[in-house]
Amino acid sequence: ILKTTIKQLLKSSDLIPGMRRKLLVSWHLLDQIQEIEPREINWGNLRFSRLNQSYQLIMSLCRMILERSIPRRGMEGHIKFPDLFSEQRLASLFEHFVLSYFKRHYPSLGASSRYVDFGVERRVGILPRLHADIVLFGKGHTLIIDTKCYGKILQTNCEKKILSPEHRNQILAYVMHLDAKQHPGCRNKVGGMLLYAQTSLDGKINETWEELGHTFQVMTLDLGTSFANISMQLNSIADSLLDQQRPFL
Repeated sequence: ILKTTIKQLLKSSDLIPGMRRKLLVSWHLLDQIQEIEPREINWGNLRFSRLNQSYQLIMSLCRMILERSIPRRGMEGHIKFPDLFSEQRLASLFEHFVLSYFKRHYPSLGASSRYVDFGVERRVGILPRLHADIVLFGKGHTLIIDTKCYGKILQTNCEKKILSPEHRNQILAYVMHLDAKQHPGCRNKVGGMLLYAQTSLDGKINETWEELGHTFQVMTLDLGTSFANISMQLNSIADSLLDQQRPFL
């Protein structure tokens, strides 16, 4: 799949010279690997475990490239998705990117995607599980990050820009349930963050609020800049967790 995707990229006239050289190097390293027809790939059969989970992010990207579902900017500057399911795949790719970044660059934070529905006294079959995108464990602080990737972030209510009540309630539920796992008297503070991919419609957002004894933040990640700047944005989140003297925000 990877070799087939590289071949498709090499046919593009939009590649910058430096990227084309890197792809050619990768192509030669995969000399013994057989290609596969994109239409013959059964994406549903791909299985990821602890041994090969590092491939999940790049396989998602390969699928977007081979199915030509990478979003493009339209005439009016708005992002357009070629098919119905592309936005869902883009959201999944965003989630995997942020999680993989913290895993690689901040292994001490124990970044993971996990169930956080503790405190349920009697579970019934129809009750949905609460699964957080990213949980980071810092010094005295635990941070739950829920990643979001939409064309529009804020809603309008009575001519006032507001967060999605569904997203707000979702991160609140994650924090309260994970906090319920802690022993009485535990000093570890649990906080929540809604991390959106920044859009041209809403611009940069960075707001903090206190609720039920917990700290919450909504933040946008600007992906339209250099990777160095993207790293700085993510590093600021991780570094604050590693500093025991200050809150994660």
